[in-house]
Amino acid sequence: MPELTVDGRRVAVFGQPGDGLLLLHGAGESGVVFSELLGRLPDAFALDLPGHGQSEGPGYDTIDAYAAWVSRALSAGGWAPRRVGGHSMGGAISLTLALDGPYRPASLLLIATGGRLRVHPKLLESLAGGVFPEDFRRAYLSPQAPGTLLDQMGTAPVASTYGDFLACNGFDRLNDLSRLKGTPTLVVCGTDDRYTPLKYAQALQDAIGAELVVVEGAGHLLPLEAPAQVAVAISDFLSGPKAAAP
Repeated sequence: MPELTVDGRRVAVFGQPGDGLLLLHGAGESGVVFSELLGRLPDAFALDLPGHGQSEGPGYDTIDAYAAWVSRALSAGGWAPRRVGGHSMGGAISLTLALDGPYRPASLLLIATGGRLRVHPKLLESLAGGVFPEDFRRAYLSPQAPGTLLDQMGTAPVASTYGDFLACNGFDRLNDLSRLKGTPTLVVCGTDDRYTPLKYAQALQDAIGAELVVVEGAGHLLPLEAPAQVAVAISDFLSGPKAAAP
């Protein structure tokens, strides 16, 4: 595992960091949520965001702060990935990087995410009290997916998870998405996603002019529920003429 230090704290890096594809995980997860994808995608890498997995904390409670941290991490590593992708909260971070910089990817991969990410008040209330309710955890998955997949999404302390969901709840860039029109973008969504339903993906498609891939029967935890389908969608997108251009 490559070594990286950001703001004086150790950061965990997975895969092949460089100028290829950076994948950013979602709320309450870690970079291992992409373990099934990294083996299928060359030149792809993932990070544990601060306060998650093996990266030292604390985490943040705004998407802007996470996006600024990712920019610092890339600068510290000397990496300039042309493509940035994210799952859920990671997609919000990716959109923010593309909209605001200072590091701006040339193309985007948005997995189970949206231009606005509202969070149920009961979830925020429970997390504020130090508990991640099991019914909200199980909602990451489609009804037919085995609950054991939740053990493979990575770990984050409840405090970091609470900050993540606060960040998501405060994220709303719907009015800015048209600025990304023409940016090569892939949007992937599952039909059984209860956190970011299909209408979120369709809104991204309409606003950006993105390519949309819908995975039947999959829930919010797409990178683990349907890694083969997601990897094929990403590979096909990256081999296309627009996304393949430097």
